[in-house]
Amino acid sequence: MIEYYFNQYFFRIRLSIYLIYFNCNNVKSIRSRKPTIGDIHTSGHPTNWILVGYDGSPNQIKLIGSGNGGVNELAQHLDDSIMAYGIARVVDKVDGIPTDRYAYITWIGQGVKGMDKARYGTNKAHITKLLGHYNIEIAADQRSDITETEVMNRIQDASGSRDRTGEVKKANTTYGNVSSLKNPTTTTVKVPGANTSSVGLTFSDELASIVQEVKDGKNQTNWMLIGYQGKESLVFVAKGTGGVDELAQHLSDTQAYYGIVKTADQIDQSVTYKYGQINFVGVNVSPLLKGRITSHKGTIDKFFSPVHVVINGEQQSEITDSIFQNKVKALKGN
Repeated sequence: MIEYYFNQYFFRIRLSIYLIYFNCNNVKSIRSRKPTIGDIHTSGHPTNWILVGYDGSPNQIKLIGSGNGGVNELAQHLDDSIMAYGIARVVDKVDGIPTDRYAYITWIGQGVKGMDKARYGTNKAHITKLLGHYNIEIAADQRSDITETEVMNRIQDASGSRDRTGEVKKANTTYGNVSSLKNPTTTTVKVPGANTSSVGLTFSDELASIVQEVKDGKNQTNWMLIGYQGKESLVFVAKGTGGVDELAQHLSDTQAYYGIVKTADQIDQSVTYKYGQINFVGVNVSPLLKGRITSHKGTIDKFFSPVHVVINGEQQSEITDSIFQNKVKALKGN
């Protein structure tokens, strides 16, 4: 046990030194400046991927490669005999607006022995911190899982930018009028936790009542927001009549939130209401929390269901009334 903590202590020292070196913008090679992690997280910078791995010991890491050829180029550096970690920057279009997204890649080659997987894997958290912010994580042992297409599919699923018009229209058949909407009646449900056991993600009766309030066409309340209190409990944050832009004022980039918004949609003389679900995971939310709340997605979706559109974001600028209205208009093919 003493040896374990001793090794962890010196790994952190080496990692800190490596981080200082790797992010030093003044370090230059003979031909060109060495790539830095800051480059990957700089919008528009030519360097859009970086890959690091172990240098013969779980306590030492090295640069395997970097470049401007995207995910497919990164994949060429993956070998069945190594464990490696990488970050790739891609551009996702959300409502026509180019937005940088980051994929964190954990590679465990099929030739890596089980003992080495356990020995080397103990330092993953430190390397994750080194590589910085990401939107999705892909763990793979086959190169076919690390492609530009696969990464973009995962990115667009997470951001909600993939075209889901067909799915929404199908769901639309259940929307006769507000009174026909089905609202959740269960306030405690079981979802998978970080381990193999199940834990309860709890919703108070108050939350279910406020969701009904927003979905009531006669009620002026047109948004509500909930957030985490502890690991598995969701509590009321705020509600109001000022729409998405007012909701966004309550978002913090270190927290995760879910919400529902309402807008009136008039066609000829008929007025119906369209509902949007807000999923917000702040850009500075810890990787540990991100991993935990991923398992809650299905339960959250059920709680707010049915809705017409979904808005995903990690910054306030991605949660706006303009984005919501554009998504609603897209339902009609405008």
